[in-house]
Amino acid sequence: MRQRSKPATAASPLAGHGGLGAGAGGPAALSTVGASPQPQQRGESPPMSTPSEVLSLADPSSAHESSSSTSSLYRDSSGERHRALDGGGGVTGADSAVAARAGAPKSRSTRAKRWLKEKLIPDFVHEHGRTVYGGNPLSQQTLPGIFNYPSPFILVPIFFLLMVPFLVVGGFMLGKARDQQLLEEKYSHIHQYQYVPSNASVNINQGILQFTADGVTHAQGTRTWLEINVSRRMKAPVYMYYKITNMYQNYRDFHNGRSLSQLAGNANIGNTYLCRPYTHPGFRSNEGDTPITITDATGSQVTRPASYFTYNPCGIAPWSKFNDTFVLYRVLTPAEVQRAKERGIPMLYGGVDGKTPVTLICNGTDFGPKGNPLGGSLEENRCAKKGISWKADIRIRFRNLTLREDWWSLYYPYPTTNEYLRNGWYLHEPGHALPDPSDYDLQVWVRASFTSNFRKLYRIIDVPLNPGTYLVDISEFYDVVSFRGSKSVVLEHAYWTNGHSVVFGVVFIVMGCLSCVLGVAFAVECMLQRNGVNRYQRLGEPKRSWYVFPPNDPEFANYYHLRLRRHIPMAQLQSLRKAVAELEALAHASEAAPPTQQQCNSNSEANRAEPNSQCR
Repeated sequence: MRQRSKPATAASPLAGHGGLGAGAGGPAALSTVGASPQPQQRGESPPMSTPSEVLSLADPSSAHESSSSTSSLYRDSSGERHRALDGGGGVTGADSAVAARAGAPKSRSTRAKRWLKEKLIPDFVHEHGRTVYGGNPLSQQTLPGIFNYPSPFILVPIFFLLMVPFLVVGGFMLGKARDQQLLEEKYSHIHQYQYVPSNASVNINQGILQFTADGVTHAQGTRTWLEINVSRRMKAPVYMYYKITNMYQNYRDFHNGRSLSQLAGNANIGNTYLCRPYTHPGFRSNEGDTPITITDATGSQVTRPASYFTYNPCGIAPWSKFNDTFVLYRVLTPAEVQRAKERGIPMLYGGVDGKTPVTLICNGTDFGPKGNPLGGSLEENRCAKKGISWKADIRIRFRNLTLREDWWSLYYPYPTTNEYLRNGWYLHEPGHALPDPSDYDLQVWVRASFTSNFRKLYRIIDVPLNPGTYLVDISEFYDVVSFRGSKSVVLEHAYWTNGHSVVFGVVFIVMGCLSCVLGVAFAVECMLQRNGVNRYQRLGEPKRSWYVFPPNDPEFANYYHLRLRRHIPMAQLQSLRKAVAELEALAHASEAAPPTQQQCNSNSEANRAEPNSQCR
């Protein structure tokens, strides 16, 4: 016979009445008449029944009916408990008050949180995934999940259906990759331009532009002619890029070196430390006290320190804007030169010697900040600036300049005697003009690149480029020699795949082949299983024990019982524990009490046979 576990509370003959003893945070346990509950220590775990007792109340074969059977069992045990209390005492008012005060929260905020939790949050939210072991269901990984076991009659056709578009699209992309053309020519090595030449014989600074500031003339810039040979016809549109290497736009200083609020046209630039050291004029060189004389809106002259002004736009990203310019020409063939002479059409001449007859394709300098043609080209300009920037940058992120007295910008609205402010230059940087936030070239530049080698879209050529020789007239103002970088010109005709790369085509082909292999493998396995082939039986030990678990094994039954107990809801488990404790107390009380007259009458013959019977 199974040994009964002891009741939750010990009995003592010295007590005058019985009651319900509530442990700290645990369920109440019933004590019979003439028994006093033992005091439970603080922090002691509540009384728990053994797994066998819980399983005796919840039949494993009917685990799906655990909720209804548990609730009915709890109702029966509650009725038995009340009948026992009616016969031998009950819970006193003082004990119930003490229990209520012990269970109630002491803090007002705690009570308010509990009230909101009970009123506003449904119970199933707290109980969802919670098991008998307690804890957070997410951290304990007990949240219920859905496991889908698809049929092979559904899975195999899906793989074959996926195979077709992957192979078709991948083959099409590989075929189109052959038609894509990309021409790249480096030009920074020709003159190795530096603003301040380290070696005048190597780093050529021709000084094609001259700027005068503070009585000193500063010459800068170098003119470079780059030859590009086009072997195959490039269809329109042809995208013209500039490429820079060994420049890290993904550094935090460059990425954060701007004020998004200021670029969007707001009056507040936000965090000024993001724009340092190009927040205020003279901040980097510690010349913030340089006097700047301006004529304010009232017409009176006032003198302000340089630190009074704020660059617009501020930050190192606008300050480092790429400022080389490109003009693309096509070299005329001898037949075209002869026809032009016969018709009296004037021709353009370019090249290093200035004697090569050319025709204009794209003048990248003949556009305003927003891509409007300026009409300064000698021939038709067959390229566009509109379309190089993102729509979100044009409509949302970048707005027109906000003109204010304290903002040092390209278009300063008030008269001033300072040459740098009047020309829109950075302080003590002759010729280095502040950019316009609405300029598409600036918007393309400040969109940081992920790698140190990147290219930026410069112009979009609207006409095809026929095979022949092309010359690019480059005005170099951007120094890359100082950080060991390089500059290149890139011409590319891209299809909808966007890029001269076969990576996507190869990926699609691989995915199509993989889908085909998986479809065939699953189809063969399905046919073998339908023909009675059991691979698990053919496995040898110990591999077979990894996959095959005997259903009649005691370990499997124990595992099933543990799983059943684990997924009993918390409230029902507490009810089971309480009912088990109360039933055990009643059983012990009935064993200790003398038999009633009715029991003696029903067992009269057995009592007369026993000489020591209590019914005599």
